[in-house]
Amino acid sequence: MKIVLSLFGAALLLCQTAFAFDPAQIARDALEARAQEFGLRQADLGEVAVSDLYQSRHNGIWHVWMQQHLDGLPVALALANANISRDGQVLSLHSRLSRDAATRTAARTPSLSAIEAIESYARLRRLDRSIAPVPLQRLSDEHILFSPGSIAQDEIPAKLSWLEHNSRLHLVWDIVVQERPGPDWFNAFVDAHSGEILRAVNWTQHASYRVFPDPLESPAQGPDQLVVDPADPDASPLGWNDTGNTQFTDTRGNNVLAQEDTDANNSGGRRPDGGAGLIFDFPVDLSSQQPNEYEDFAITNLFFWNNRVHDIL
Repeated sequence: MKIVLSLFGAALLLCQTAFAFDPAQIARDALEARAQEFGLRQADLGEVAVSDLYQSRHNGIWHVWMQQHLDGLPVALALANANISRDGQVLSLHSRLSRDAATRTAARTPSLSAIEAIESYARLRRLDRSIAPVPLQRLSDEHILFSPGSIAQDEIPAKLSWLEHNSRLHLVWDIVVQERPGPDWFNAFVDAHSGEILRAVNWTQHASYRVFPDPLESPAQGPDQLVVDPADPDASPLGWNDTGNTQFTDTRGNNVLAQEDTDANNSGGRRPDGGAGLIFDFPVDLSSQQPNEYEDFAITNLFFWNNRVHDIL
């Protein structure tokens, strides 16, 4: 497995100097050893870049993030994370690396330039295209910073990448557009051959959950509250309702699946839905309602607490 260390060389050198082990190397070795468990082949691993590495001060745990690359391009959203104890033991390892890296069918050379991809995005989003963005900084032919033009409120970065979509890897322009006018701030992936928007993540989207939040240990200790964006950005960088491939509007996500099981068969079951705005605001009155009358609230509370446990641990 070829490893790309890029920007973190200094940090890794510091780790090796101060400690008897290299957290990044331990994480890479663990990923390679458990590749089959994640459905990955050696060819799928390709180049793995350490994209982030830091140590939690309160418990000494090292957190190592690795991103999949292929033919010198990053695979968007394809991340692996290892958490390593202060004595070098792997506590957990998670992978969202693409299993289709070796069988992609898209051409490596884009049919559309970065500016053409941005214009395609603006056309599909029906934005004002009267002033076209122009290049401000060319980091490489595959990573360019554009002016906002009439499309955006801020500069528009565009980076050539791969994206797994419908079980295939597509060549895409990974762009970030803080749209003008309006509050929407999208990270969009535009097919570099067709101009289609394959995926878009709205960074301004907020999720809210009505629950009995921490530090409450029971309803007797305080009232229910509507908690906004409680996901920890390090432990759950995509929030609680996004798996990296699918964004759910009910009580499902990368960490937790919470649903009712009144027939006790551990199968199927209903899940409350927060809609496109991810607003899980279901009323509860424990003084007058029976349990079956506040089921949506109870499942939301279950979803919240299990995600909290995930993020804290």
